[in-house]
Amino acid sequence: MSESHGHEAAEGRPEAEDKKIHNDTDTSSLDTKMKLALQYLGGLGVEADHAKAFKDLHECVEAGYVPAYAHLGCCFELGFGVEPNVATAVEWYQKGVAAGDGEAQLHLAMCYLDGLGVEKDPQKGIELLLASANQGNSQAQALLGDQYFSGTTVEKDDAKAFEFASKSASQGDIHGYAILGELYFFGAGVEQDYKKAVEHFTVAANGGNKDAMKCLADCYCNGHGVDVDYSKAVEWYTKSAQRGNIVAQTTLAHLYEIGVGVTQDMKRAIELYTRSAHRGDPVAQNKLGVFYYEGRHIERDYKKAYEWSLKSAKQGDASAQFNLGDCYFHGRGVQQDYTKAVAWYKRSVAQGNEVAMNALGNCYYLGRGVPKNLKKAAELFTKSAAKGNAEAQNNLAALYYRGLGVKQNLTKAAELYRKSAEQGFHMAQFALGCCYYFGDGVEPDNDRAYHYLQLSAAKGNSGAQQFLAQHFADYVPKN
Repeated sequence: MSESHGHEAAEGRPEAEDKKIHNDTDTSSLDTKMKLALQYLGGLGVEADHAKAFKDLHECVEAGYVPAYAHLGCCFELGFGVEPNVATAVEWYQKGVAAGDGEAQLHLAMCYLDGLGVEKDPQKGIELLLASANQGNSQAQALLGDQYFSGTTVEKDDAKAFEFASKSASQGDIHGYAILGELYFFGAGVEQDYKKAVEHFTVAANGGNKDAMKCLADCYCNGHGVDVDYSKAVEWYTKSAQRGNIVAQTTLAHLYEIGVGVTQDMKRAIELYTRSAHRGDPVAQNKLGVFYYEGRHIERDYKKAYEWSLKSAKQGDASAQFNLGDCYFHGRGVQQDYTKAVAWYKRSVAQGNEVAMNALGNCYYLGRGVPKNLKKAAELFTKSAAKGNAEAQNNLAALYYRGLGVKQNLTKAAELYRKSAEQGFHMAQFALGCCYYFGDGVEPDNDRAYHYLQLSAAKGNSGAQQFLAQHFADYVPKN
């Protein structure tokens, strides 16, 4: 048994651990009793009965049967058949470790890694995992593979990750297969091979591993190792989400939002985004913030937009940090505060968000939340424009047109207006139309001027509408 790690009870303390098993017959009988208890714990082939499982495991440990120690500890940890008691669980794990039991080593390792019932000690946790893995415990091998791959509690070592994941998978451990799939997918510790990644993800997914289900869905969605198949992607995202994978649930919500692999269903999408958001997924939280801010698919509510954006932004989501900055800049859902707006824009910019770069550039241009600095504004607009942001291209064009923060360059201004206009930005279409009319940075061309002004006017730009009325009232294009 290996799940999460529970709180105080008095019974079941390891006072009987020194009792010995005297013959093979007794050992076989106790092993059978322990295995049956595990069936009752998991409801495997029998109706789940935690009380009976606990009673049988307790009898096994009273008889000194070491392999049962860890399982009894799990009962105390998770509250199966007894009141949860983490301290007692740890005692049983420690007794099992003292007797050299690999399963106990695994569970005590998890306690040290999580700081459950003991002071958190990643190094001690890894040592215990290694001891358990070296005894052939497939779960410990899989966990070690995961730890070496992620590099969170031990120095990252893809070769060791592959070694331990392979050992685990060779014993049929689905977690081991899932880790191997990731290693093949990323080419970590082994040559990249999407097809082998899919093979391993499939084994793990069919075995019920929710993370492998999500990875397999990703492969079907993006055509990695298999042909693109959105229907299968949706199938696996759904299965993964049903088993609690939040990222899969959020991705599934997105597919319902855009109608890929399923019939578009915004009600279902928002329902799934909301579930993920309440479980702490920053992407889903940001999505809800955007929906509430824009009043898109849901009734506009700036306060809720602010609240969801804040939750996501605090978790480091760059898009949410920009959105939160916008809430402060415009005073929507929260009191207007340009200084706080700038602070959140800067966090988003630090992560490379081009929309935030443009917004921060605008703050420097206007002198809101920071001292006015046209050169700094131009630098930020330039970075954002280089990433393709249409509004930043338009803003930078305006600076070149007027010579603000940069040396005046009408040709450069017209080029940037064109880039922005071609992305459909109505202000740039209006400005480019004027450039063609007056010959600013381009050769005068009334047909092109009329074309861009019409595009802008059709989007409701009042300046373009007035310019057309004044200069092109009876104009008939030549081409």
